[in-house]
Amino acid sequence: MSDAAASSYTEDTITARLARFPDSSPDEVMKHLLKGPLHHWLGGSPCAQRAKHWNWNNGATSPNNQPPSTEELEFVRKQYKYATEAEGGPGELYLKLLADCMLPLTSSPLSNVVSPQIMASTGVVPLSIFSTGPDIIQHYYECIIEAKQEVVLLTNYWQQGKNVDKIASAIRELNRRTAERNTNKIVFKLMWDRGPQTVADLFRSRKEVPPNKWKQNGLPSPEELTHIDLEILNYHRPLMGTFHAKLLLVDRSLALLNSINIQDRPNLEACVHLEGDIVNAVYDHALISWGLKLHPSLPCLDKPTSPAVSEQAFVLPQLTDERLQQLSRGALHQLKEEDIETVRQEHIPMRVQLADLVDSMMSARANATDAQSQKNQESTPDSENAARRAAAVWRKKARDSQQKAQEPSSSLLPGHLKEGALRFLGKDSSSSWNVQRTRLDAMRSSELDPSFAAQLLGRITRSLDFANNSQVSGELRPEKIEQSKGGWEAQNLMGLLDFQPVIVHAPHKPVPMALVNRRPFGTPGHSDIKNPQAAAWLAGFRYAQRHVFIQSPTLNAAPVKAAILGCVRRGVRVELWLDLGFNDKSESMPFQGGTNEQVVSQLFKLLRQDGQGKEQLLEVYWYTGKDMDRPLNAVRKQRNCHVKFAAFDGRVAILGSGNQDTQSWFHSQEINVMVDSKQIVSEWTTGLRRNQSTSIYGRVDATTGIWSGKQGNQLPDTGKDLE
Repeated sequence: MSDAAASSYTEDTITARLARFPDSSPDEVMKHLLKGPLHHWLGGSPCAQRAKHWNWNNGATSPNNQPPSTEELEFVRKQYKYATEAEGGPGELYLKLLADCMLPLTSSPLSNVVSPQIMASTGVVPLSIFSTGPDIIQHYYECIIEAKQEVVLLTNYWQQGKNVDKIASAIRELNRRTAERNTNKIVFKLMWDRGPQTVADLFRSRKEVPPNKWKQNGLPSPEELTHIDLEILNYHRPLMGTFHAKLLLVDRSLALLNSINIQDRPNLEACVHLEGDIVNAVYDHALISWGLKLHPSLPCLDKPTSPAVSEQAFVLPQLTDERLQQLSRGALHQLKEEDIETVRQEHIPMRVQLADLVDSMMSARANATDAQSQKNQESTPDSENAARRAAAVWRKKARDSQQKAQEPSSSLLPGHLKEGALRFLGKDSSSSWNVQRTRLDAMRSSELDPSFAAQLLGRITRSLDFANNSQVSGELRPEKIEQSKGGWEAQNLMGLLDFQPVIVHAPHKPVPMALVNRRPFGTPGHSDIKNPQAAAWLAGFRYAQRHVFIQSPTLNAAPVKAAILGCVRRGVRVELWLDLGFNDKSESMPFQGGTNEQVVSQLFKLLRQDGQGKEQLLEVYWYTGKDMDRPLNAVRKQRNCHVKFAAFDGRVAILGSGNQDTQSWFHSQEINVMVDSKQIVSEWTTGLRRNQSTSIYGRVDATTGIWSGKQGNQLPDTGKDLE
């Protein structure tokens, strides 16, 4: 790469320059670029002109904040090399949000914690997960063990427990595989935020975690890692600049963005699997976050991900055919050897999920790449995939412990189930629970088997019971349902048994995506509002015409409260899914914005005082677990939701680590991906609604601002019986 090319706006990113000068640190590279190529980035552009007059304190409601002109939208589109909408490029709403996200970059080019030239590009979403920790960390595990060159894992909390144990197990397995291949060592970078550990840490943001501290943090010792170069940093910007981003990068070919920390919590979480050009932006973000010199350097610094995405992305190419066969054989062997009593005690959801997902992946891979396998399939219809049959064996055993299950065929011919392939390739949403769901769908037109329904509900409860500190069972118990009006049939029609943690997205071409992040800011106060994360959220409220959907554990930041009121007063329906009692002690402290209940009550009160009836356009729900018939106070640590999601007009969505609270708006470092795709946004919102009972039981009364149940005579759960 020539010096001229390297210094151009489009090529001289943090990553590109670090690849040229690997002995430099990302911090050193940033300082150089800010003095040089990025110093006047966007200078003289339409974005820079509009930014001069922007009112950040009233971003969503100030009459002086004008929307981007047609000229500015065209500038933004060309800046990121997007096609026109008619040619498959982004829609106007996405471009408006992106244009507003560029406003803070005119004076602070790295406030997005990513090189501004690559913050927006394209990508695909093969897979998303809305579930508890084990499902998401299992996907972490499978991605990590397939690494061939490098792994980067950044998180907020790192707290010993089952999730940490699973990551440690993945590292050990990766070490074993690398030793077996006898290839170069894997470079593994791990960063967390454990806060300041010493007085000296108050005067520095990053500190290496020495090898003698690894084992006490649940990680393998240095002696175990013969084929992995592991480096760990603790990152916190005193006092309040929490590192809150959560991501995984493997070989610079895929990125997982999450709401989940590496700790055990009874939370419904979100994980989105990204591939394509957007991975380069996530990679750049990780390098900027790391800051210090890399010891050793990352092998993929000079190996950018291609914008072109193979169709194989939708069969998760990081899992090879050989690995898939190993997984399916393992699932089969495990299920064959367990009797019914053992099965009832073990974590069935993960095993059945694995079997079903493995089958779908193998079927899709075969259908996409091997026509000959289709011919073999037609000639041997009784020879089903072993993993799928293994799941069927479990189902049969669980229904009738006295009836012997037929042993599945040992042949592993990919693609033998057309139904699984069709689901995987977009004809229907594939998931970990499709074996049960297929039967459930059939039962909707006939009498529902109460025994099967009770078992499936039990599976849902066990899945949600991960890290359930109160150990209280789900309130929708079989005996309660059987005595209720409508019984199982009514609950089935309301979707109680339709729980699908894994969403395998319908195949799609690369769609417009952008990272909308914020840097950490340690100084107390509410001044650090000038960042792309805030700009994106505020723009969504400002430009939405029909519907805004927010799910967040907390919501109390002053800008978002004003944005909600402004949006509703314009006649736009705003739907808020929040947690009852989440972090109430912290959120009720001075300057934090108040608890969710306080905020919701205030919003409804202000709208009622307007006297326009607009309070009916504000719909607030308390998160309700799938197996619950009422919201539980988060203090119980039994059924919480930690998802951070925003969707605008069903077209543009933002998903990542940022909450709608004061801490995430003004202090923490966050990473979020903004996606322009009706298909993906629909699949996400459908998945969120399906995996909760929030829409059925969680609605807050607009006339009082208080939850009172479907009959209007219940009191909100306070959790005070635990005191």
